[in-house]
Amino acid sequence: MRMMFSARAMHNMAGGVERQIITIMNEMVRRGHEVALFSWDHEDAQAFYPMDERLKWFKLDMGNPARRASLGLRVKRVKKVRRLVEDFRPDVIVAFQGGAFRMLAFATLATGIPVIVAERTSPTMYEHVGSRRKQQIELFSYRLAKRITVQFGRYRNFYPPYLRRKIVETPNPVRSAARLACPAQPNAAGRYTLLSVGRLSFQKNFSALLEAFGELAEEFKCWDLRIVGEGEDRVALETMLEERPLLRGRASLPGAQKTSRANMQQRTSSVSQRAGRAFRTH
Repeated sequence: MRMMFSARAMHNMAGGVERQIITIMNEMVRRGHEVALFSWDHEDAQAFYPMDERLKWFKLDMGNPARRASLGLRVKRVKKVRRLVEDFRPDVIVAFQGGAFRMLAFATLATGIPVIVAERTSPTMYEHVGSRRKQQIELFSYRLAKRITVQFGRYRNFYPPYLRRKIVETPNPVRSAARLACPAQPNAAGRYTLLSVGRLSFQKNFSALLEAFGELAEEFKCWDLRIVGEGEDRVALETMLEERPLLRGRASLPGAQKTSRANMQQRTSSVSQRAGRAFRTH
């Protein structure tokens, strides 16, 4: 089968969505499928995560993928995307997130190619970011989708009734751990590390994690917080570290690292948080 996957930007992106796309594509290639990736990136873009060398990567290379395009540029993009799709002739297209889906859905109208939208965020996201109008546009465009994949079955009830029959629960793939951490054992310096990995963005709610750690830092003097990742909230988070004396030397933002797996294996405890909820894992 010929499969095309799509995401808006992949260049040096160390996020969860990018990792899931590459993980799935690599596995599909391993199973014998012909797989291609389409993104808005420039021609010299490089993926953060390792990609199978048999993958084909089509890069739009038109304008800045991080900025809103003019109407004229959008039309040119659609025409180029349609040519790329016609050249590759995929049996199915899987577009991650709404923006990539809309581009592929409109560019392939009347071609008969099924387009699946892989929605990896909670439908309640628009309560925190975006707008009601943007949500309505996104949901209306999903009428063109062959299927809508979501991470949890309970998300189905947050979608309009006219979309629910299209929804398929598809959890993220999780590999078995090759090594396990030892929460009861400190490191060589006698300290414990609380590790969180994710994109530095509003959705990840790292500001709440820093606030909480700051409240507990004096009580748990042998614990440190390490937030591994990169994103648009870096400056704001660094400002929080500077303004809170108890966090200096105790909390760090080392950036995105290809050794995150090693960090996870060496950590004593990890924490994950989103806007409105948090949980801890060992």
